[in-house]
Amino acid sequence: MRKIIFLFCVVYLCGCSPIIPNKNTTLPGEQTASPSYGGTLKIHSYNFDTFNPLFTKSDTNRQVLMLIYDFLIICDNSMLPQAELASDFSVSDDGLCWTINIRQGVKWNDGTDFTPQDVAATLEAVKNSPHNSPYKENLLNVISIQALPDSVVITLAAPEANFINRLEIPILKADECQNINIQTPIGTGCYQLTERTHRVIYLISNPSGRYTPYIETVEVHLLPDKSTSIYAFDAKETDVVKTDMLSRGQFSGYSQRKAVEYNSALYNFLAFNTDNKYLSDINIRRAIAHTIDKKRILEEVLLSCGVISDTFLHPKWYYYNDNVPKYEHNAALAADILSQNNIGTADITLKIMVNEDNPIKVSVAEQIAQSIKSIGINTSVQQVSWENFRALVADGAYDMYLGEINYSNDINPKYVVPNTQTFLSLMEQLQIQTTQNGKQAVYHQLQQQYATDLPAVPLYFNWEAILLSDKVKGEITPLRNDIFYNIHQWYI
Repeated sequence: MRKIIFLFCVVYLCGCSPIIPNKNTTLPGEQTASPSYGGTLKIHSYNFDTFNPLFTKSDTNRQVLMLIYDFLIICDNSMLPQAELASDFSVSDDGLCWTINIRQGVKWNDGTDFTPQDVAATLEAVKNSPHNSPYKENLLNVISIQALPDSVVITLAAPEANFINRLEIPILKADECQNINIQTPIGTGCYQLTERTHRVIYLISNPSGRYTPYIETVEVHLLPDKSTSIYAFDAKETDVVKTDMLSRGQFSGYSQRKAVEYNSALYNFLAFNTDNKYLSDINIRRAIAHTIDKKRILEEVLLSCGVISDTFLHPKWYYYNDNVPKYEHNAALAADILSQNNIGTADITLKIMVNEDNPIKVSVAEQIAQSIKSIGINTSVQQVSWENFRALVADGAYDMYLGEINYSNDINPKYVVPNTQTFLSLMEQLQIQTTQNGKQAVYHQLQQQYATDLPAVPLYFNWEAILLSDKVKGEITPLRNDIFYNIHQWYI
C-alpha cells in the first residue's frame, strides 16, 4: 500500500488559563443594552504591503481589508457557501459550468455600480496576475471566466464538488483589481478609508454599503508585530484581537476576557504506518485507538481549548458523520481485542514520532504512549526536528506520528485518506456530486470507510477565537477567514 501523504503546519503551542467561551459576548452580571449608532472601534494591523486584498501576504491585513471589501462567496462555520456579492449560484449537471448570479443594486463606495465585469476582472486578476495572489490556487481548475449581463459563468477543466467554496475571494473594481499600489481602496463593504497616518488608518461607515453599521468609525492601529498586538489589547488600546492555541496564554486576566470562538480547520491526528509489520494488523490499530483518552488530552494538555473529533472532519461542519464507529477510551476492550485475536504484545515495540519544537504535541504524544503501554505494547516518543519529521514521513520511515493539516475551503479529503482503490473510487464520486445531499452522502461514506480501515486516529481540531473589550456588544459571529463578519451588527 502506498504511504499516506499528509500536509502539515507547525503550531507552537503554549499553556493558558481557562477561558470563558461566550457566544453572546455577555459576561455574568453584565447589563445588555439596545444597539445605538456611533462610537469608535479600535483594532490593529501591521504595515500594509498593499491595500489590494488579492495580493497582500499578511492574513491580518487581509482581515482588516475585508471591512472595506466584500467576498463573492463566504463559507459559514459549517463550511457551507453563502452568497455575499453573489445573489445565488448553480452548477451544470456535468459539474463543469458554474453560473454565479450577481447581486443587483450594489454600489461601490465611489457611487458607481457593482457589475459582473468587476467580478470577472477580479477572478482573471487572481488567475493570471504576475503578482501571484494567495488565492491563485483556488482557480487552477478554471479554464474560462465569462461576464454576462447579470451573472458570471465559470468553466472548469474537471468537476470539483466544492469549487463554489473556492470563490471566497474579495472583489475589486475592474480597473483596480490588478493595481498592487492602491492608495484609496474602493470597496462595497461596511467601511471606507478616510485618512491614514504612519500609525493609524481611519475608516468611516460607507454610505453606499449594503449594510449601515452601528459603529460609525474604526481606527486601525499599525503595530510592528503580534507580541505588540497582545500588549495593546491588554492595555485597552485596542478592542479586538485574534487568538489561538499559540497565543491564548499570553493575555493577562485571560479568564475574564470575552471570547467568541469560531470553527478552526486545523485537524490533528495520530497516523499509523500500515506497512509496519505490527500496525498492518487492523486489530492492533483498533486496540491502540481504544487506549487513547481524548477527553483527558483535551482537559489536561489542551486545557479544554479544542474540539474532539471522531472523524477527519470538524464536528460542526455540515458533512460530518456522527454515526461512524467511535473508538471510545476503553483499555479493557483494547486488551480483549488483542486477546481474542491471539495477539501477544511482549515483542511489540513502537514509536510515536513528533516535532520536538512543539511542546503541546510532545505532551500529547507522551500521554498516548503511556496509554498504549497499558495494554502491554512497549511505546516511546521519538522527538525529531521539523525538517527530519517531514522527511521521515515522506519516506514512510516511522511507526506512528502526530500530524496536523489545515483544510482549505474546499475541504478536500485527498490529503487525509489513503491512496487505495476504495478511497480513490469514493473521491471520484465526490467530485462529480452537484447537490449538497449528494456530497454529504459521499462524505459520510468516506468517513465510514476511514473509521473502518483506521489509517489514523482522529484526535481534535485546534481552538481559535477573537477576544473583545467590554464595550463591544452585539451579534458577533466571526468566521475563520473573516473575523469581522457581520460587523454591521456590532455596537459600542
